[in-house]
Amino acid sequence: MASQIMEKLPEAAVAFDRRGYVTYMNRAAEKLLGFDSSGELHSSRLFLPGSESEDVVSFPARVKAVEKEAVVVSRSKSRIPVLVRMARVSCPGLDAVAFLKPTAARRAEQHRRIDRLASIGELAAGVAHEIRNPLAGIGTSAQVLRSRFAKDDERVKFADVILDEVDRLEKIIENLLLFARPKQPQLVKHDMRDSVERTLNLVREQAEKQEVKVQNRSEDELPEVYVDPGQMSQVLLNLILNALHAMPSGGKLALELKVVRKRMPASGGRRKTDVKPAGPARAVKFVRVAVSDTGHGIPKQNLSKLFTPFFTTRSGGTGLGLSISQAIVREHGGSISVSSREGRGTKVTIDIPVEKRHGERR
Repeated sequence: MASQIMEKLPEAAVAFDRRGYVTYMNRAAEKLLGFDSSGELHSSRLFLPGSESEDVVSFPARVKAVEKEAVVVSRSKSRIPVLVRMARVSCPGLDAVAFLKPTAARRAEQHRRIDRLASIGELAAGVAHEIRNPLAGIGTSAQVLRSRFAKDDERVKFADVILDEVDRLEKIIENLLLFARPKQPQLVKHDMRDSVERTLNLVREQAEKQEVKVQNRSEDELPEVYVDPGQMSQVLLNLILNALHAMPSGGKLALELKVVRKRMPASGGRRKTDVKPAGPARAVKFVRVAVSDTGHGIPKQNLSKLFTPFFTTRSGGTGLGLSISQAIVREHGGSISVSSREGRGTKVTIDIPVEKRHGERR
């Protein structure tokens, strides 16, 4: 009965038993994958192991359905990105059904978007260099004029305004250049607790003024990681300042460090586009740094835009802080993610690999 229903579906559908073996494929799935329902095909052979394409059949029994992106390996060994919708079923000899929707068009659009961002980055870097020279001339001229005025001269305040704006523009230019051409990190073995404590010392006074309670927790046995301490402190400072901006009338800022394990494929290259082998995934240890606040939160429609360059909801912001932070974390072979509920607060999570790994050079 189940096979008759699956056969009428236009999208690829694959049924699995409790052990993860394929019990049936409809024609759409056979056409997509090149397999048929005969023989013993296990899900571990069908799905490419990795951080984003783990064996989705083994999701917990208490979960009735799951939807995630994955990669399936066809009979010809080609890798096909798909959106998997997996559902538990209650039929004799049948445990789950997976519906596979190829996402090649979506991937192509993502690549086009990356290319556009790269072009924007190069353009921004060129413009920043062109602006820097005349800006330096403006700043020098304002300093000379200021030195020629008496201290009580009303024109001094206008010269000060010029110098302040020159400094602000210089910082924007530095951020543009850092985003367009991120520096390669100088990796050393480092305890992330030191970076967190030093960064908190920089903002402790501001937190006290805003009546923000700071909480810093860490596991006792926290391994060292290979990072550039200066760059990681820059990331942490940006995230903590964002959290404080979200709590102008007080709240709680919490930092938590712990060890997590994620299944990752064997390394196949130092770039994201490098082909990775389809061998078994292995558990990789990460140090996770979570920065949480009880601020106003982020609207759901803005969550997907947070790492987009120049996107900001804060007056006076450049919209480059999170983009630069993401670039730095990726250079370290790590990942950064944001979860938030409007009116409840925001949590930013950074995962840094314990083993020395090459990051994603852009």
